[in-house]
This record gives sequence, structure tokens and C-alpha cells, in this order.
Amino acid sequence: MSTLLIYVLPQGMVFAADRNITVTVPTQADGTGPPVMYQAQDTACKIVRWPRRQALVGYVGLAEIGQQSTHEWLYDFVGDHVNFIDSKQVALDLREKLQETVGDLDPPQHLIVEFGTFAIQDGVIVPEMWHVTNVHGMNEKTGEYYAPEKDFRASEQILGNHLKHIRADKLREELRDCADRHDPFWFHQSIDLAIFNTLESAVKAGFKILQDHGRIHPPATLEDWERHARMWILVYGAYFEAFGGPAEKYVGGGADVLSIPWPGS
Repeated sequence: MSTLLIYVLPQGMVFAADRNITVTVPTQADGTGPPVMYQAQDTACKIVRWPRRQALVGYVGLAEIGQQSTHEWLYDFVGDHVNFIDSKQVALDLREKLQETVGDLDPPQHLIVEFGTFAIQDGVIVPEMWHVTNVHGMNEKTGEYYAPEKDFRASEQILGNHLKHIRADKLREELRDCADRHDPFWFHQSIDLAIFNTLESAVKAGFKILQDHGRIHPPATLEDWERHARMWILVYGAYFEAFGGPAEKYVGGGADVLSIPWPGS
């Protein structure tokens, strides 16, 4: 499990993720006897952007699918859906393929995939965030995910869930109000999510104070928000660098950040 941060903004979407992955490595300490398994950190990209900036996909959790890294698997999936028209069908296809490839793992392994794009609803352009996972909830008090299950599900989480009370033609205005408060509409997936949310909220509060005192300019473009997202990922990586043990750098290794613009912007 690593860290994936998503902002849905009036200018578009931003995905940011750390680069550390945890791998299990077989070794023989003395050259005799059975291999000993130990965990270590490697690095890999966890987000992929469609050509022509049509959509984004990112993951946390299982780092390998079959004989491929999860990044390579998602890259191939994007290649198979380059010119998609129906975002819901892409999400359902993603769910089906994950079910086929990792749904039978025993024990099940955590995997959360976020697929973000734009679609037409009620005659207007709206953002969509498809949540595809075998992790079906979390403890709201501790921020700990429930144990993974064998079945994968796909659901749209913006107008389909969190902002379902907002009319499609008012959604962009709502997102603008959130961004102007320096509290953009977000999705966070991470190990120790409660700690990440606390640190991220504290950083945002600090930056709001700096803006109010004229020391920095409020973010106004996708590029501005990319910088903020990168910094928040790096801050959380610094936390693990400072407090994690030698094989506990579960977040870190730098940050990858990608964005897609609101169509027509």
C-alpha cells in the first residue's frame, strides 16, 4: 500500500503518487537451506495518463499483476482502451479484468484503482471518478482499510456518491468554491490514511495562512495544483523517511504528478 492523491478541480484533475513499492525478495543468508523471504522497497510509477490527456488511472496496493508490474499492466490496459467513448464501460472492463487476473489470489491482496475522466451528463461536461477495488470500506475512526476480498467492484464516486446532491450543471461551481477555499475536492488512498490526512490538512492550513499574508499566490492553474500535490506527497514521504525502519519506507522515492484539463478549457 502506498499513497495516491487526487484533486478534482474546476480546471481539471490532478493525480499524484509516491514511487516506493514494497517487494518480497527471496534470499539465502548462508547459501544453504531454503530461501528466506524479506521485504524491501523498490520504485515504480503508479499513475498512467491516456493519450491526448483524455483520462488518468492510478493505483495503491498490489505492486504486481501476473508477471507484470501493476504499472505495466495498467499501461497495457490503457493501450487497449485508447479511443474509448463510454467511461462506464471502461470501468466495468477494468473491474472484469482485475477479477480475472487477481480475484483468485489466496489470500486476497489489497488493490485500489482510480480511473478519472470527463463525461456528458444532463447535457453538460462533468468529471467522473471510477473506484475499482476489492477493498470495500474502512474503519472511519482509525482510517484502516477493511481486509481485501476476492470480488472487485466498480462505482462512480463524484455525482454517483459524494456530490450526488449537486446538480450536474452546478458541479463545476461547487468545485471552484472548494478550490478557492484551498480545500479542493479530493480522493486520498494511502497506507496509514489517518496520518496522511492529518499531515495534508495541516500543510493546507499553513499554505492558506501564507496566502492570506500575501507570501504566496493562491493556486489558479492545473500547473499550480500539480506543485501543491507534489509537495504533499513529498511531505508524507519525508514522514516515512524520518520515522520508518530500514524496510518500512512504505511511502517515498519521490513523486509523480499528472493532470488532465477540463474539456474545452
